[in-house]
Amino acid sequence: MTYPGTHFLQFALRSAPFQAPQAANSPLRAKIPPMAGVFFLDTIRRALRERARQKRVRAAASWPQITAHINSWKLLPAADESGSFTHTHFIEAAFHFTLDGNYYGGYANSVPMPHREAEQLATGSPSLTVRYNPSNPDQTAVLADDNRGQLPFDIISG
Repeated sequence: MTYPGTHFLQFALRSAPFQAPQAANSPLRAKIPPMAGVFFLDTIRRALRERARQKRVRAAASWPQITAHINSWKLLPAADESGSFTHTHFIEAAFHFTLDGNYYGGYANSVPMPHREAEQLATGSPSLTVRYNPSNPDQTAVLADDNRGQLPFDIISG
């Protein structure tokens, strides 16, 4: 018995794996599984994201510093970036600072850590050093080197 709308699924399950188009005389006539492309694109996406983060950090190194105060904490899953089965979460700290009577803010992220440790460390309202773009103070960066010892955990620059 078939159900409405499942004919495509049945066809897809019976069809052959994806085969990349290649020249007829090409020695590379291997079949490529469809999931290989997904992993490849995910790797490219991560590399581009990391490259953009490093570019922001380099640009922020020359920006002025200011002291900010942490408003709130949030525990978030570390996903695949941690590369560990035990370091499953990271802390996202929302902060604010005032400049010329105006309020600005942003977020700082910790390195991945175990969930229980993240719960214990995400407390209080400590201060941290933030760098801001003088031409656009809404653009901020929290650098790990500026905040060593100020927080009970290490942060990721960005």
